[in-house]
Amino acid sequence: MNEPYYNDYLLGLQATYNFNESSALNIQGLTWMDGLSAYGEQLKNGKTGPGGFEQFDAAKAPHPKYGLFGNYQFIAYYGKISVTKQAVLSLNLFGLAGVGYLNLGELNTIALNFGVGQNLFITKNFGLRADLRWVIFKGPNATTQRLTTVDKPSASSFGDRYYYNSQLGLSFIFIL
Repeated sequence: MNEPYYNDYLLGLQATYNFNESSALNIQGLTWMDGLSAYGEQLKNGKTGPGGFEQFDAAKAPHPKYGLFGNYQFIAYYGKISVTKQAVLSLNLFGLAGVGYLNLGELNTIALNFGVGQNLFITKNFGLRADLRWVIFKGPNATTQRLTTVDKPSASSFGDRYYYNSQLGLSFIFIL
């Protein structure tokens, strides 16, 4: 949600195993969509003249490609909600925390993952999930290099910084 240079749409697949009504193990795999954000495209094209700026092609810097996370999920509330007099839906509210692996192209790093979310079960075997997660990791800082040349700099030539990325997830739940 807060990525300035790269496309911040993700595709993911996750599986959750509930140990009991209050705790679960969640495994999540993510892949980031290729491309630059609208702002990243503006920087890539540059602007000449008064108030102009030099081209900056962030696609030449290492950035997240895919990740795998393992999370402990604490279910704070499990209950039922009545939407209409005839329909009663089950829901739960949860918090999660975990650790994961991120691939940044030529580099790999460890990431921390924190979040909150809600599951809303429409039927016994189908539901919807919404969660807000924060991913914290140390990675290469694209702004430490001039990314205007034709050649792509090596991944080790970039300085490092900590990233605090937020992710909003909406997904379908299938219970086996």
